[in-house]
Amino acid sequence: MKKAASAPAAPAPANPFASLFEKKEKEAPPPPTPEPAAPELPNPFASFFKAPEPAAPEPEPEPEPETPFDAFAKMFGKKD
Repeated sequence: MKKAASAPAAPAPANPFASLFEKKEKEAPPPPTPEPAAPELPNPFASFFKAPEPAAPEPEPEPEPETPFDAFAKMFGKKD
């Protein structure tokens, strides 16, 4: 008896999940572009932190009258 010619081996069935496990080379991401600087916004809380303005200088005091009688004369507008 002759052996029948063996049939060629059946190819392996295609793996439907093969694409899930393939390692694909990722392209290098482009270098980040620098963003334009944001415009300076006024600080809404600046009024709480402003340094107080210096007080106005006090006026020079009037010179002391020589005698109490001179003080009365000045009060009533009499001049010698």
